Amino acid sequence: MARAKKRSVCTMSHNVHNRGHPCCGIDKMKIICQTSARNINFKHSSATNVNQYGIILTVKREVTNMSVGNATMKTKILAGVAGVLLVALGVTGGYLLLSKDKTVTVPDFTDQTRTDVLNWADENKVPDDQLTFDYKYDEEKDKDAVLSQSINPDTKLQDGDVLNITLSDGADPETMFILPDFSGQTKEQVEAWFKEHKFTGVSYQDKTDTSVPEGTFVSINPLEGKTVRRKDTIIVTLSTGGNNGTANVTPNPDSSSSADGKITIPDFSQYTYAQAYQWGSTTNVKMSFLWETSKTQEANTFIRQNPAAGTKVNPGDAVTATYVSGYPVNLVNMVGKTKKDAESWCTTNKLNPVFVDVYAAADAGKIVSMNPSAGIVPETATITFGVSAGYVPINDFTGKTQDEALAYIADINSKYSASAGIKYVLNGEKSTQPIGTVLHQYTNGVEQKGKVFCAPGSTISLTVSGGVTVPDMAGQTEEAFLAKLAQLNLGPGTRNEEYSDTVPAGNLIWNETGAKNLYDKVAYTISIGVMWDGSQEQVQPTPATNPESTPAATEETSSTDTSDGSSEG
Repeated sequence: MARAKKRSVCTMSHNVHNRGHPCCGIDKMKIICQTSARNINFKHSSATNVNQYGIILTVKREVTNMSVGNATMKTKILAGVAGVLLVALGVTGGYLLLSKDKTVTVPDFTDQTRTDVLNWADENKVPDDQLTFDYKYDEEKDKDAVLSQSINPDTKLQDGDVLNITLSDGADPETMFILPDFSGQTKEQVEAWFKEHKFTGVSYQDKTDTSVPEGTFVSINPLEGKTVRRKDTIIVTLSTGGNNGTANVTPNPDSSSSADGKITIPDFSQYTYAQAYQWGSTTNVKMSFLWETSKTQEANTFIRQNPAAGTKVNPGDAVTATYVSGYPVNLVNMVGKTKKDAESWCTTNKLNPVFVDVYAAADAGKIVSMNPSAGIVPETATITFGVSAGYVPINDFTGKTQDEALAYIADINSKYSASAGIKYVLNGEKSTQPIGTVLHQYTNGVEQKGKVFCAPGSTISLTVSGGVTVPDMAGQTEEAFLAKLAQLNLGPGTRNEEYSDTVPAGNLIWNETGAKNLYDKVAYTISIGVMWDGSQEQVQPTPATNPESTPAATEETSSTDTSDGSSEG
């Protein structure tokens, strides 16, 4: 039999062509060709070509004892080899693409600004939930300068990591200073002191003073030695020397009253808000200010005025100047979000959040209210959030006294901005238990067994043994006393009047206290004031009466429902 020719085939898989790996150590293997069902024997040759990823590109074999009945076998084998090679390369390329490192390296943000950080985040497609900001006052760094970062420079930002950047909020405006004595100093020297200490509300006005050189300090308001905050409005008066003229707020020297009594309106575009405010407070006009947000102007800068600059008005006329309140922020309703979400959102948008804990029918920590909740506000605006303190806890007072139960309800109603709003109803029932003992307690109509949690505004119904307990209401008004009796399902008993040097007329001097059956009458004494001493009109005491015979008496009072926690215990 003639010797078969050499052929080149791939040996990456064990399927139709059942090829073995060149490194497997097998010298020969038999391949069953599905096309011809003929036996073809291969043996390894010494030549292999493996690329950098371990993929065998070409493996040479010597074909021995090849016996085929089909002349196209070679073509089919080569086609199969090419297909396997393409699949292998495709899988490898896909794996390399998917395994590419997608993490971002956090740079060193020292000496950079909030804008720099946001630009970096945009360029590197950092998700919003992986970048947060917070602010704190700093005496050295300008506003929005980076103070610190939560992830060290040259660290990979992994999935789930949150990079928090602490930014400067500028110098603390509440910092206190004692104003020095500026006597003899020039405007430049005075300005330098205020600039060094980062004051924000200083303005200057001129005054004719022949005793003080031009441009030299004359006075200050508040006075020297006073303690002021960095943000306070401060007016510095400087001398114009011997020149005749009228005092006016710089930088506008031409606003003054004319000979006809008219007032010339200055160009407020040359004024800061503090300067415009000072002009309005020292000029006989009705000065008012309007505020608008702006994406192009900084806060406290001028927008428009009415009347226009140069207009002459009469004393008492209205003058309006509009200034920028800040960069506009579109409010996002945060109700249903967490307190942490609201804090982060406010920090990002430079808003000042105020959080008020309230009882609510929501999980603790959830935002349940927001004011304002919609529209556009300027940066630095204050947003008030109601944060859920959870449902209202109600203890079970079964077996305890009515007084304990009512004191508890009053205490609950006083907490968390008086948001609980718990009401109560008292009912009496004959029992062998001591008077005032709570026999049953119901919350929203369901008998309570142990501590429960309910929504604000719920109603507690107490069934009390035999009656109720009357508190000592000496010193309170008769009106308040009668309201308490009605609340306890009691009626007013004998009413007496007495003079009193200590209790104002119309207030209680004394009332019966202690345990009472429901619908019992309670006697009391009312003050008619100080006894007549001859210097005032004599007040004749009213004879003692029995209110039981009057329509004011309450023979049978239905259960009382109240939401006023202050009158319940």
